[in-house]
Amino acid sequence: TLSSFWTIAHATTNVSSLQGKQKQGYLKKAEKILDDYIASGRLQSGKLPTPYHIAGKLHLSAAYFNDLLKFETGKTWEEYFQFKQLEKAKHLLQKNDNSPIAVAKQLGYPNVQYFSFIFKKGQAVHRMTIGTHKTKRPWVFLKDKPSTHENSM
Repeated sequence: TLSSFWTIAHATTNVSSLQGKQKQGYLKKAEKILDDYIASGRLQSGKLPTPYHIAGKLHLSAAYFNDLLKFETGKTWEEYFQFKQLEKAKHLLQKNDNSPIAVAKQLGYPNVQYFSFIFKKGQAVHRMTIGTHKTKRPWVFLKDKPSTHENSM
């Protein structure tokens, strides 16, 4: 509808007009709220946080919060939440007494196979990003180099 278009347009305009420190302040608070949510154990029951939950705690609209997140991180809410889940998983797995099954359950994954798939996929993307920044060749960490790129360097 037209009114929702104007709401989104207004929120986008406001995000770009905020001062950098203000934006970072909201993001740090959002990160703390999300960390607390993950630590609370609510993910075990399958209750995933929504942008409405985080935005409400920050006294922002969900549309504004989504715009701010996308503007500052380049990630959607789903991408950001998955990134935070994987970050927490990596931390938990580094502790010797945590099994992948326990970590998957704690972080709200439906089963360990899905958790393993997402974790490996996230690690590959992370390595590719590092490879892109260091070597300008994003396929460095792939097993098979794309043949179209082998001779272009």
